[in-house]
Amino acid sequence: MKKRVVRIALRIGWLLLGASILATVGYGVYQLAVEDVATVFERVAGAVIATVLAGMFLVVLRQRLTERKTDYKDVPNTSAVIVVTTPSIEGKRVVRTLGLVRGGTIRARHFGQDIMARLRSLVGGEIHEYADLLGKSRDQALDRMIRQAEEFGANAVLNVRFTTVVMMRGAAEIMAYGTAVVVEPETP
Repeated sequence: MKKRVVRIALRIGWLLLGASILATVGYGVYQLAVEDVATVFERVAGAVIATVLAGMFLVVLRQRLTERKTDYKDVPNTSAVIVVTTPSIEGKRVVRTLGLVRGGTIRARHFGQDIMARLRSLVGGEIHEYADLLGKSRDQALDRMIRQAEEFGANAVLNVRFTTVVMMRGAAEIMAYGTAVVVEPETP
């Protein structure tokens, strides 16, 4: 219930902020037609400062009231495929090397999230919008790589790495890649 009320309050706040921005711009354009630039600047400057402060307040309010965790380091691997960043696995020996496996995804930023992230960068703190986007992208790329390794018949992927390529402004590809192998326990 609390989260729902917070979401509704934040949406109302964002609507009011948008209306304030439109009203400030409209008032400034109207005043430019009537008066000179210096007078308009003096009158509109206060409204612009108030709007920016209101936006910063909403960003801080959202950050403080929504307890979101974006820790992706403990994502469970539900597959039987062992995934490591090292060239070997202690206690196992490589029986057969199957080749390169990879998984990737291309993600674009959402316009609304981008605005939130820019406002949040003014006040500091973690930028949840980008952390969530990147975390989900890494997970998806890793899952796709594991799926390809399973199709090859591998039970492990060695030397796993991630790479990122910016495709265009606001969109990037994240790729996970490694060497698919078949391993078995070492015998003494």
